[in-house]
Amino acid sequence: MKSWGWWIVKIGKSRNMIDKKYSIFISSTYKDLKEIRENLHDRIIKAGNFPLAMENFPASDKTQWNIIQPLIDKCDYFLLIVGFHYGSIDKETKLSYTEKEYEYALKIKKPILSFVIDETVIDEKNENINKFRKKVLENNKNAILFPEINNLIIADVITSLNKAFKDTPQNGWIRGDKFDRLQQKYNNLQREYNQLLKPNDLDDCDCLDEQVSLNGYMLDSPLNRWYGKDIFKNIFVLIAKQILDYCPEDFLYTIITRSIEFGNDIPEYGINLDSKSKMVIRDKFAKLNLIVLSDKKINNKSTIFWKITDKGKNYFYTYEETK
Repeated sequence: MKSWGWWIVKIGKSRNMIDKKYSIFISSTYKDLKEIRENLHDRIIKAGNFPLAMENFPASDKTQWNIIQPLIDKCDYFLLIVGFHYGSIDKETKLSYTEKEYEYALKIKKPILSFVIDETVIDEKNENINKFRKKVLENNKNAILFPEINNLIIADVITSLNKAFKDTPQNGWIRGDKFDRLQQKYNNLQREYNQLLKPNDLDDCDCLDEQVSLNGYMLDSPLNRWYGKDIFKNIFVLIAKQILDYCPEDFLYTIITRSIEFGNDIPEYGINLDSKSKMVIRDKFAKLNLIVLSDKKINNKSTIFWKITDKGKNYFYTYEETK
């Protein structure tokens, strides 16, 4: 039997194989830091990630904050650069747009990387920049200080971003064509995890290879009987994906009957299972703990629902891997 450590290592390796791309919101004053913002923009793109900045977006009828706020909501990381200038003021809050962006990122708990000029700003006209600088240093103990604007090394910013990607990974983005492969990996890992929890959990499921007799009648004439045979395993595999969430029993029996091969004289949609055959199927799966049953009211009518159990998923994933 494989150890817990093996399974955890395998999960880690699988996560590392996911090629995530991250979005980074760049927050700073613009005119004095234009060149730095451009360099950051280019380096982030070259690294395969997405910079989010106001200069990337065309003019719009929306107010500036109505454009900025959704960008911060969607970003994975918030990159703040505080230099010598406080910036343009938002009339409503009396804060600079840079400080307003920072306050909002704090509020919604975005991962924040802060780079702050390492000296008190002497600006008699605007003491707000010193207050803002002090606030950032108090809130972000890991803020990185740089001696002057020209000495803000872009490579240091990129290094800090890469460290954040590793230490505090966010949702990020993956290519759409990788989803199916990731889902399959998840299914395989889920099955292996279930086997670690109960390695012999499926030993009693050999009986699903047994044949079951199916009896029923034509919907337009209950006296017109029909008979068929199938294997329990085939029936369970047929409905497994339908019962990942609760599914009404009658719908499942309809799927089962439509999978039965009859001669041309019996229409596909005119058949039904009799009560005894339904009970045989339900009891078989329930006793093996492959399904859980729930009685729910729909339009004041009691209806039985099925849902697959972890053991049922384990059996289904094992079947899918070996077929």
